[in-house]
Amino acid sequence: MFSFVKNTVQYRGANTSGEDPAMVCDPPPSQDASAARVHGTNEQTDSAEQLKLECQKLKTENLNLKTENLNLKTENHNLKIGSHNLHTDNHNLQVQNGELRAKNQALNSQIGQLNRVLESKQGDHNIKLEEKRFQLEQKEVELADMRKTLCMYDDCSEADITKMVETINTKIQNCSRNIAIRWIKEASKPSVGSGDQKPVTEEEAATLRSVIGVHLVDALQKSTPGQTKYAALFLQVAWRACIVATVTKILSSFSAPPADIEEAERRRIDATLQSISGKVMDGESQPAYGRWRYITHRYLKQVFPDEKQVIQSYKKEALGSCRMAGRLVMKTRFPDEHEFGLSLETKLEEIMADAVKLLTTFQEKWTTTNFEPYTPKEGAPFSAEDMEIGKQDKSLDNDHVACVTGVGLWYWGKKGRENTSGTPDKDIFKKVQVFTENNLHWIVGSA
Repeated sequence: MFSFVKNTVQYRGANTSGEDPAMVCDPPPSQDASAARVHGTNEQTDSAEQLKLECQKLKTENLNLKTENLNLKTENHNLKIGSHNLHTDNHNLQVQNGELRAKNQALNSQIGQLNRVLESKQGDHNIKLEEKRFQLEQKEVELADMRKTLCMYDDCSEADITKMVETINTKIQNCSRNIAIRWIKEASKPSVGSGDQKPVTEEEAATLRSVIGVHLVDALQKSTPGQTKYAALFLQVAWRACIVATVTKILSSFSAPPADIEEAERRRIDATLQSISGKVMDGESQPAYGRWRYITHRYLKQVFPDEKQVIQSYKKEALGSCRMAGRLVMKTRFPDEHEFGLSLETKLEEIMADAVKLLTTFQEKWTTTNFEPYTPKEGAPFSAEDMEIGKQDKSLDNDHVACVTGVGLWYWGKKGRENTSGTPDKDIFKKVQVFTENNLHWIVGSA
């Protein structure tokens, strides 16, 4: 289009003669002019197509701009909403901050009040603490006096005796449990048919009742090897009771001489001891109890100077009681005497040896607080006069009688001196208390 206008201007500008252009006749077109005109028309067509394309492009860009503008408006709207939400959140946070400040002030006020109460109570506690310190000082003075009074007991520690008692009881339990269960299992087998065929006589049962009690003997008689669980339980309890009874005899041998001592000698010893006991209970003589026991044991040692002989005699007695208990349970399936002895003799000998050692420890620790211990000459005969206090005896401070051992304070022949504190039998031997021969059995058997 622009080329066509330009050509037209140039063509009309060719009139340079000064004549009126209207009056001038255009020369007839030549072939070149026709060709130029066709060419100009083609150029106009191309320019029109190009303008259409550019117009379409501009429309597309305009549409894109409108879309982008709409998106910007939407984003702006969202930003306004977010701004509004932020203002709302800020307002809520300010409200919460105010509430928290109010709570903080209330807590600070409460803390201040508690601090004042604490200071007041601390002052009261300080006063009470001073009172306790004063009482403690008084107790320390009393404790010092007690230590001074008890200094004579320094060599009478309970630890070794307690350990020995626990060792004896552990060996008794293990021996009774392990061997009883093994023998009951063997006796319950159908193939077992031989053994001790002799039934237990009523006299033997009566002897066993005096050792372990009526109820336990009845339970043994009613049980059978087929009842393995109950038979083993009853048998091990019975064996333990038999062994404990023998150990008790060793520890209380001042009133129960060794098992195989001659009856005449037993009666003479018992009569002498009962005579002394009667004098003590009636108040005619007040010997030191520790000395009395110590001398009595020394006298019995003169009867059995060989310690091995004493151990063997008590082992024989315990073995006999255990054999009778086993025959009651296993009936005719009880093993013969030799086989049974091999299974128990070694363990029983160890237990009796430990009991004799414990007895020796008792002898070493039995002492008196009012008079020095009296040691008779080796081989000197026993007499009641040795038990009484003589002019040659040296009196010690704190005139009172006490026999200190690992199982407590022991008194012999004093009525009403049994353990009445309510302490369980299993805890008796651990405490310092008053005991008699009546509960000596439980001291050993309940440890």
